[in-house]
Amino acid sequence: MLSRSALLALSLVACSASPSTPPADASMDVAALDAVTDAAPSEVAPSDVPVAAPKDVPADASAGCTGPDVADLIRALRAPRPPGVSAVAAPGMRFEDLRARFDANADAMTILARARASSRRAVPTLAPGDSASYQSVASLALAAALVAWHDRDAAAARMALQVLSVTAVAPSWFATAVEVPIFVGASLVDLAAAADLLSASTLAPAEVDMARASVGRAAAGTEAWLQGGGLIFMAFHRDNHGMRLGAGLAAAAMVAPAEALSDETLAYALAHMGASIERQTGGAQGWAEGSTYFEYAFEVAAPALAAIDRAWIGDANRCVRCERHAYSVCAASSSPIVRPSSDPRVRDLVRWSASLETRAGWLHPIDDSRLMGLPAPLLERLAGARRYARWSVDGYIGSLGGSVNVGPLVALALASPELPSPDRLTTVWPSAGTARLDATTPSGAAIEAFFIAEHGMANASGGHERPDTLSLTVVVDGALMLGASGYRSYDGRAPFARADAHSEVTVEGVLSRDLGAGEGGPEATLTAAGEGVTGSYSREGVTVTRALSFEAGTLVVRDRVELTGDRDVAWHWHLRGALDAARWSWTVGARRCEATQSGVALRSERETAPDHDDYSRLAMHPVMRQSSRLAAGRHELTTRITCTAM
Repeated sequence: MLSRSALLALSLVACSASPSTPPADASMDVAALDAVTDAAPSEVAPSDVPVAAPKDVPADASAGCTGPDVADLIRALRAPRPPGVSAVAAPGMRFEDLRARFDANADAMTILARARASSRRAVPTLAPGDSASYQSVASLALAAALVAWHDRDAAAARMALQVLSVTAVAPSWFATAVEVPIFVGASLVDLAAAADLLSASTLAPAEVDMARASVGRAAAGTEAWLQGGGLIFMAFHRDNHGMRLGAGLAAAAMVAPAEALSDETLAYALAHMGASIERQTGGAQGWAEGSTYFEYAFEVAAPALAAIDRAWIGDANRCVRCERHAYSVCAASSSPIVRPSSDPRVRDLVRWSASLETRAGWLHPIDDSRLMGLPAPLLERLAGARRYARWSVDGYIGSLGGSVNVGPLVALALASPELPSPDRLTTVWPSAGTARLDATTPSGAAIEAFFIAEHGMANASGGHERPDTLSLTVVVDGALMLGASGYRSYDGRAPFARADAHSEVTVEGVLSRDLGAGEGGPEATLTAAGEGVTGSYSREGVTVTRALSFEAGTLVVRDRVELTGDRDVAWHWHLRGALDAARWSWTVGARRCEATQSGVALRSERETAPDHDDYSRLAMHPVMRQSSRLAAGRHELTTRITCTAM
């Protein structure tokens, strides 16, 4: 256990600048949102939870935030909910009121069927430190608990109780565990939701207490890991790690016995989530790590933040004041904790994510992996409005291996009261450097073009690789037709972490990053005019500009390269499916695209390249590479991509 002085010293390393309170955002009517959540007949308003409202405290000019101390929020999170009311799984909902809505929702029933299949497995064991398997065990507990609640299945309830006991590992178990925030921290959300569901199952009250105690022991072990050295790790992770750990500890505190988790650790968890949101958004409106890691963070953070919001008393922000805490994420000033439903950063993150949604229900990845689409309804609950117009229960999932299964939580979200319809979707985010354009092909197929012009925090932030600036992806009727190959700098795939792994332009073999993926590059700009979008960057005598637009359903890509000297310039087009032997035409299933060009003369070569779409599969795909030695001056190339559904 670290001493108090050591923890205080560590807090100085953890956060040299505390997050700031976000500005007001007029784009979301918070009053309307509150009316939706509070007026639903099957919900219990926060006033039903017996916690005294906080008293305002004087503003401290030296503090990083004003408002009540976090202590009253912690009491509200720990306060028992009325009998039959959910704390975590479906915050504020009466379980019995959920049942009829659940049965009427086809997607929720599909997820339930999957949970029934999962819950037939044998109760597993956990080897010491096997954190990768821990999340699978936690997922099994939640699946069995969903079946136990919905089907009133006593056998499933007993199984869930047994599985929960397996996850109640001692602090010594963590000695050899790796990626604790990612695997165990996130798993605590599933475990807390499982115990929550079991409170409305056929289990006896004493058995429900056993379930809660198991969650408490799991949380206590995680707290011991944090205080025994995990703080050092977390000092460098205001990112998806911080969100997953903080969400897990917060969710566990809502169902576990009060003595299982200290107020100090819960305050740290809440503050670290806030600091991670501030760090990753940084005014850019997107998640700096990219879309995959945003959803990886928020698949568990969304239900936890929704539960925190439901327990919130009043509208005031809360503060973790450093002088009152043995360890925190702040140094000299306080850490603000913003009510999730009032936080424009959170709402903008969900809206930004929805702008990357494809027709097939998966989200365009702005990083090193295919993104999961299943948790989208959890993000909508957090934002308080429908955002994902094309979400599908059968959309792509599993981009991050054995991540925790939040399907049961998605099913409960689908069965919750209807949310307001979305406002007009913003598809171009200049500050985040991302854009999506939509059109209908001449044959009636839906075509989507995704574009990246990264800059600022998103461009320079390390840790996870993302497509290089001015990268292009094309999706037709939900099928990927052209796009990035995907890459990782670890998992033995370092050779593929190169700038030419994406559909873009390279100059002298290098595009926006000096050494390939993960390195800082030039500042790109993104602008929108009419139905088109333009991205541009300059570097060392080179300016590259790419403009996208749809003309009668045909995607038109206009590239301009301006040089101060002779340079080798190449265009890389990463295709999917089968490439025609004679023409630049390729097919994916029943979809076909063909490209024609005009402008600068190029030498074309057909190649293949590694394909990494879902974190575990490394296949190959065709590539059309075009290149030329260009003289100083301006050079233009127009590429028209016409796609049809056969």
